[in-house]
Amino acid sequence: MYRKVKSMVKKPKTYKIYPFYDKLLYSFLSIYERDSLTEELIKRYFHFDDISKAGKYNLNQFIEHILNDIFNYKEPINELSFYLSDPRVKHIKELFNNNHHDKQRVELSVRISETTIQKVSSFSEHTETIGEVIELALAYHLSICDKRIYSIIEFYFKQNL
Repeated sequence: MYRKVKSMVKKPKTYKIYPFYDKLLYSFLSIYERDSLTEELIKRYFHFDDISKAGKYNLNQFIEHILNDIFNYKEPINELSFYLSDPRVKHIKELFNNNHHDKQRVELSVRISETTIQKVSSFSEHTETIGEVIELALAYHLSICDKRIYSIIEFYFKQNL
């Protein structure tokens, strides 16, 4: 009989994150879930000829990817909070806050592995909420992403507000 490895089984999980991070997540997905038309537009408009090297992810894969980045972070966990005030994050947050004033957290539902769920829970001991772990991962990803991806995110926020 075939038995699934525990870390491979995807389970539904809901986290609450601030609207800014929800918008940031979906701006990343506009790049990582791109279709062939979007890929061509990115290549031409942003001169990002090697966009295919950025990879493609759906929502669940992207969440696992960015969470793994912070789980593998070499410095103490509490130093990750620095990325919440990184200049890139601050700038994009200013673009968002100029047009949005809702501070109530929104639900984010994903299907991630049990191992990732447990790591998020463990990480959350160092944050105010479990959802803040997702927010930290998004801020960290924005801070370290390729400058061309950052330019696309900035464009996205300017156009979609």
